Amino acid sequence: MPRSGSKKKWKSSNINRQDSADNPKQFQSGSTCSKSTPVHNQKVLTEVRALFEKKFAFVRPSEGQEWKLPPAESLFSEAVVKDWDPELNHYKAELNELKCQLSDKDIQQWHQHTSFTHRSALVMSHLRNNYWVELCTQAWCKFFEIVSSYDVIKPGLAREEGACLKSVHLCEAPGAFVTSLNHYLKSSGILRHGAWNWLATTLNPYYEGNSTDAMIADDRFILQTQEHWFFGEDNTGDLMNAENLKSLKQRVEDTMGNVQLMTADGSINCQNDPAEQEVVVSQLHYCEVVTAMALLADGGSFILKMFTMFEHQTACLMYLLNCSFREVHVFKPATSKAGNSEVYVVCLGFIGQQSLEEYMPSLLSHFGPAECPNAMFPISSIPTSFLVQLRACAATFKDYQMATISENIWLYTHMSEQERHRLTKVREACRTTYVERYAIKSIRKADKICSDASKGQNIRAVGMFTKTARKRLHGTFTERQQLDHSHWLQRLNADYQQLAVATWGSEVMTQILQNNRELMPSEVASWDVVVGKRLTSIQSSSFCTAEVLDDWNLACAHAQTGCDAKEDLDKCSIYDQTIVDVMGTDLAKLQKISRSDGTINSLCLLTRKGKEDSFLQLLTKSGGWSLRNCLVTTTTADVSVTLEERRLTSEHSCHESMSKTTSSLGIPHLGDQNIIKKCSVLLQHDKVPVVYSDCGLGGKVSASSCKLSPHQLGTRLQSLVSVTLAMHALHIGGTLIIRVPEILTRFSAGLLYVIHKVFLQITLIAVVDNGTSSSVAIIAQGFVGAHPLLIQHLWKVYSSILEYQNNQETDVLTFVPQSQLCVKEFNNGLTEFSENFLKAQTSFLVQTELTAQLDNEQMEGNTPEQTR
Repeated sequence: MPRSGSKKKWKSSNINRQDSADNPKQFQSGSTCSKSTPVHNQKVLTEVRALFEKKFAFVRPSEGQEWKLPPAESLFSEAVVKDWDPELNHYKAELNELKCQLSDKDIQQWHQHTSFTHRSALVMSHLRNNYWVELCTQAWCKFFEIVSSYDVIKPGLAREEGACLKSVHLCEAPGAFVTSLNHYLKSSGILRHGAWNWLATTLNPYYEGNSTDAMIADDRFILQTQEHWFFGEDNTGDLMNAENLKSLKQRVEDTMGNVQLMTADGSINCQNDPAEQEVVVSQLHYCEVVTAMALLADGGSFILKMFTMFEHQTACLMYLLNCSFREVHVFKPATSKAGNSEVYVVCLGFIGQQSLEEYMPSLLSHFGPAECPNAMFPISSIPTSFLVQLRACAATFKDYQMATISENIWLYTHMSEQERHRLTKVREACRTTYVERYAIKSIRKADKICSDASKGQNIRAVGMFTKTARKRLHGTFTERQQLDHSHWLQRLNADYQQLAVATWGSEVMTQILQNNRELMPSEVASWDVVVGKRLTSIQSSSFCTAEVLDDWNLACAHAQTGCDAKEDLDKCSIYDQTIVDVMGTDLAKLQKISRSDGTINSLCLLTRKGKEDSFLQLLTKSGGWSLRNCLVTTTTADVSVTLEERRLTSEHSCHESMSKTTSSLGIPHLGDQNIIKKCSVLLQHDKVPVVYSDCGLGGKVSASSCKLSPHQLGTRLQSLVSVTLAMHALHIGGTLIIRVPEILTRFSAGLLYVIHKVFLQITLIAVVDNGTSSSVAIIAQGFVGAHPLLIQHLWKVYSSILEYQNNQETDVLTFVPQSQLCVKEFNNGLTEFSENFLKAQTSFLVQTELTAQLDNEQMEGNTPEQTR
């Protein structure tokens, strides 16, 4: 049942909207509002009361006319009807016509304006500063309103000894519904004698295939409560994946049991098509509802965020909810911005999964991201009595929204001092009313979910939240539409033109990371291997801001020009000289590291016996690397390596001075676990000072590979094997040099983190030489040894990669906990390096493309005129 601010029960209203003065859910006499009367006049208080009473209750008809679902076989039997209801269609057109007046408003200026006219804008900062609520966001405020206004929690739960509330929260990021519920439970004492177990899902902010446009990447709370978050079978967190629903249901059955409360706060970015927001989000809402029905226990509650209710699909969904729950209410919280379409559907008293058993197979068969062309119910099966209430509900919240938008448009150009003073008074009254109406009070520090204030202190500032904070919309809607349809060069040139002046030519970028803390065996013991949906692109990264990564992706996707596939050795020498500069004279023998052909898959060991140096290179393919004083060739495809040391006699010729064949290790096949394990054993008996491995390309060079392509994700096995074998082969104090294509994914960053923890210092090097560099060199100095538990974990990762290497859908995604990868010093250093590298790459691509276009235009201008 819904409740008033003073927590007294009230009778459900009828379907007709009532003014707040006549509404039975208004403040009770002697309520907390009366305390504000001396400060605020009656007109202000009347306006404030109305803000908290934007409610609608569906009323079930009397017996004999009850709403019930049609036969199961009729589900999805008829097509969705566009413009299916003339009255609702008129409401939609009316609202969109008004919204069109916003198209010429600069979005940042408009946001600043509506933030001031938003009546409850002061509530959030007041709660944060005076009541120290945990993860205080607008979502926190909205949920506290909902849970305080309706009996979403079983009323008798507080009296049950040993009772346990179990809740599941869909599309929950950043987690404010959870912290708000916790605050309500602790401050109200409703679970004084019980416990609470919660589980949340959301699009995984760490899965690199998820776009930042599609998810809320605020992970400040997620990082500290990871054991309560479930990202599904594929680790994407995609709610609309049927396999993820199955695994979520299994997780709930195994760890929770009966779920009494579910929330779903999902949405989809509709900035590019705001007029069709309801249609765009309809399939997500469908999946949220089906998930709730698959998990909820009898009598459970469900809270669903929705928007307008004009479409056929929404009518079907609302009818399904009204037939599946004993009460359905629609509520617009006062802290929800009044100018948007957001409402919350509060469903109480679930009739139980057994009652819907015959419908679930059909509902589940249409579960997924693809919207079904057929409607859940034929129009003829939806009772008129329900449609009358649906139209009244849609009109109610449409009118609220239109009144606010109209007022905001008028005030945008007519904001007088008198209006500003009036709004200030209303905002202050709203803040006071919120606190008094919902009996807000502080809770003990120990009662907060993240009760340890120092917990996560070193990671709070470096999670995904900081990577997306700068990503904001700019300009008017019309300007953004024009920009979306403009050429990609025009979009990037303005931002990267100034940068190009500094980076055009050769530039070396370096970043040093010091190992300040030993990796404890107890930490490694808790590490696990995470598998999920195979990556095909990098749409987000924990190690680069969203704007920089988006620009780089845009340039890589559209640029037609690139560097020559035949890399100039002089340009390579810049890279090699940088390595020598970092290492000093100790590595003079590796001064000239250059690619001899396009097939690269190697591990090079430098051994020193007496006065002689010898090189052993382990290959998986023919071809190899030419070192300054040593040429490596293969005698057979899989047996041995021939090492020929050469001495230069002139600029263009050389003669062979010595040749020998080494076959003690053979050529390891990366996918053959027995050979790799044998290699690791043999390498321990003859330690070496230096290990070099190139995993930069892992295949033949193409023109596009000169860009740091997000599709070069297939070299992880080689990188992992190289690092693991190096730990077996190196002397204490030894050096590892490894080239990798990227350090943007959790896997590559995890490997870097492992290197970081077993060496005293690592240096990252990237050379931007007119775009020819496509990889990053990691120089790790001062090997301190690796604990057997760490090496054992790396072998586990290796086995997992082999297990999934032929699986087109699944792959190993990470093997180091995200909390480790977000340690401040490590994450900040890697992020700074990655951003500088990607900016330089993007700048090169932009300038190269512009130059090519100019050359083409000049060539076309010089074309002789055709004879007539």
